[in-house]
Amino acid sequence: MASAAPRWTWSRLARLVALTALTLALIDAVLAPVERRLEARLLDGALRNAPGIAAADGSRRMMFDTPAGLRREAVGIAGSSITYGAGVSEDETVPAYVAALLRQAGDRRPVFNLSQAGGGPRDVLPVATALGTHPLRLLMVEIQPHNFVRGQPYPPDEIGEDELPLLLVGNAAQQRLLDAAHITPSVPRRVEGFLGGFANRFWRTYRIRGHLWIDDQFQPMHIAWTLRRRAATMGILPRRFQGQSTNIGKLPWREAYRNGQTPSAVQRLSITDTQVNEEAYRSLVLLASLARAAGVPLVFYESPVNLAFQRDFHFMSEEDIARLLAFRETMLGRMRADGMEVLDAPNLPDDGYLDRAHLTPLGASAMGRHLAGYLAHRLPRLEAQP
Repeated sequence: MASAAPRWTWSRLARLVALTALTLALIDAVLAPVERRLEARLLDGALRNAPGIAAADGSRRMMFDTPAGLRREAVGIAGSSITYGAGVSEDETVPAYVAALLRQAGDRRPVFNLSQAGGGPRDVLPVATALGTHPLRLLMVEIQPHNFVRGQPYPPDEIGEDELPLLLVGNAAQQRLLDAAHITPSVPRRVEGFLGGFANRFWRTYRIRGHLWIDDQFQPMHIAWTLRRRAATMGILPRRFQGQSTNIGKLPWREAYRNGQTPSAVQRLSITDTQVNEEAYRSLVLLASLARAAGVPLVFYESPVNLAFQRDFHFMSEEDIARLLAFRETMLGRMRADGMEVLDAPNLPDDGYLDRAHLTPLGASAMGRHLAGYLAHRLPRLEAQP
């Protein structure tokens, strides 16, 4: 006769809870060196947000955990996967190169990589809101004019778990701006933010969870891509684009797409209109207003487009390219007329691109020099202000 299942008692339940708590505490202790390595990269533009849409765990750490004196002198650089550094290592991103160049010039101020994979100016709204109570010296935001053409997809906003606390610490003027834009978090989201903040403060595993996956470019749901990247890195698969997912070898685009290989249609730039998407443009106006309400200078910088890539793969005709360049002038001119400061994109070398827009280490270093050169003139003027 089978024995009866063990009975649950308060004593047994207490032992289970204690064992679980001990296990979590041990895991947290083992992960302490991992967190220290993350913190060591924070001030030099080499700490990135975890991969994924609306992931802002790094931004949250930079804005909230950096000592106030250091944070007030920091330069924040925010943008899409181009600035984030998709396809390159953490010390080969645009913000990391900017930090290195500032260090060479004797400037030790922090540089924050506030970019998100798949992000854009709208994803910087939480950071701009946090500036109201956690100001930086200067915020720089990447802009890609072609994303503001009327008719381009404009997906709904997603407020991530680590973006929520940033949205909740703005000043009164910023709160009015968010209310008018209908971005104010609801009561359930505020409760969620409080609980997440509690876990973030006391539970290291939760706090650094986005950096525990073995591949810094893909999340666990993309395990097949991770395995493919690992196999390519080890030489089991060719070191080139695999399934159009990523450039394994950081290869310039002409080398990556050789021997008749063609890129996916996702790399195509399609400009079907010459008018500005007003809904998308309002996010830029709001971003500028939030920074102004925080008293923090905001500079938009244009990221370059690899037009040779579009030509060589017949993605764009000369007429398409002319329409793109004309729209660019219209878009940037309107931003400047509305009081926004915009830094034009530099001309990058052909080998500076991985694909239509993402950058090789060479391209990122050139972009870093472009931004650092601007900062060399702008920061002294800011320091001289009373």
